[in-house]
Amino acid sequence: MNNAEKIISEAEPFVPNEKQGVVPAPFDWHNYSIAHDDLLSKEMPPLSYLVENFVVRPSAGVLASPKKRGKSWMVLQLAQCVAQGTDFLGLKTQQGAVVYLALEDGERRLKQRLLSQDTIKGLPITYVYKFEPLNSKLGFQQFVELIEEKHPALVVVDTLASAKNRFAKENDAGDMADLINKIHELAQAENCVILIVAHHGKPKVNEERDAGFDIRGSSAIPGATDFNAGLYKNADGTTDLKVEGRDIGELELRIKFDCEVTKTWQVLGDTKDVRRQESETKIKDAIVTLGGRADAVAIADELGLNRSTVQIQVRRMRDEQILSFELIGTGKGKKIFYSIPSTTSSTSSTLYNQQRHKQANNNVDNVDKQ
Repeated sequence: MNNAEKIISEAEPFVPNEKQGVVPAPFDWHNYSIAHDDLLSKEMPPLSYLVENFVVRPSAGVLASPKKRGKSWMVLQLAQCVAQGTDFLGLKTQQGAVVYLALEDGERRLKQRLLSQDTIKGLPITYVYKFEPLNSKLGFQQFVELIEEKHPALVVVDTLASAKNRFAKENDAGDMADLINKIHELAQAENCVILIVAHHGKPKVNEERDAGFDIRGSSAIPGATDFNAGLYKNADGTTDLKVEGRDIGELELRIKFDCEVTKTWQVLGDTKDVRRQESETKIKDAIVTLGGRADAVAIADELGLNRSTVQIQVRRMRDEQILSFELIGTGKGKKIFYSIPSTTSSTSSTLYNQQRHKQANNNVDNVDKQ
């Protein structure tokens, strides 16, 4: 095939399950319909997770971040965990074969990365480092044949930009909907997970992190997937893995990449728990700086935070007995001063302190917020 013929072939629309010499059966909507009462009485199997509370099988999803944030290291780690059936970021996995389209790497780089992650032999992983564009008729047909041959539990496409040609534009809703919807249909038909690695668009100032809409290109991409995951770097060098999905709700993990020894991602905990601990530590440090006792206003000013935000935090810490408190003043001049409680006490004194704490808590519930 000469270059002109190849370009013409690549420009043709693809048909996912059409093979040479085989005419697909016409679509019949009756095969995909059910009566209301039949649906209500139908027994549904429980969700099957490839990765616990993260990736449902079958499904199609996207992992995205800005460039050079460790996405490929992460999916390579995930591939090995699934192939072995070992935990990924503290989450259980379902063991199965893996197909990895490493379209931005070659054999040398793949081997170096695997050795860096201290991989083992005998894993059921097939690496493919060159492939026809998935938005071409030939490319998608071979993609179907690859999955049918290997029967993987997980298919990684690294990356979206490398898996297509110029005829499918990331910003074109029609192009992306056609491609991602066909990938989604294939994942469902073959009972596997197809994970596409992509990039984030330009960061939006003061906007909430959104694992779906932060993906570079058309909103048709997250609209056609079952789940979307994003990597977001924090000022302290850690990263938040934020996941949203149709069946899993939301998941946020605080993680850190070990770039020196294991070349793997390590989980530090649930993002919300980590943020809460960090907030508590800052408040305690502020109280120490302010002489060991301070009200919410002084703590907020010391930390440079919104006063109402700090008031909510110290009240929770007070209720959970993380902070001690004292009500000082009378009338509208009453103020609640917080301090760090002593950690050394006997069982009897602890029970007594809990009773005093409860009584004192009742006494300050009606104090105006400072």
